[in-house]
Amino acid sequence: MWIFQVAMALFAVFMLYVLRIHFKKQHLSSMEYGLWVLIWLGFIMLSLSPSLLQGVADVLHIGRVFDLLIVFAFLILTVVSITTRLSVLASQQKLAELTRLLALQSARLEIERNHAATTRSSKKR
Repeated sequence: MWIFQVAMALFAVFMLYVLRIHFKKQHLSSMEYGLWVLIWLGFIMLSLSPSLLQGVADVLHIGRVFDLLIVFAFLILTVVSITTRLSVLASQQKLAELTRLLALQSARLEIERNHAATTRSSKKR
């Protein structure tokens, strides 16, 4: 069991490293970075000492702490999945609006060029 616990702690340390890289590249805000750091530090603490949650598991009548962690993981994954989906939909709408605006602007420029070319050709006659 201790090998699994150490592996999970090392995974969390790796994720902290990845977070630090993205924070340095300014892909994450300070608040978001801090929240993720707290989550991964909590993950390290719980992976090395899962007995900390035994009281919570007992109150919820869940037999093992691991079962409780699985339930929490599914809840978190559900929230992250829905949030990601909503974010993707918002990005798609913004991209569609931007594409429409650029197409209209391009069409207006083309009309102005054609009008200017027609005006020049009629003045030469």
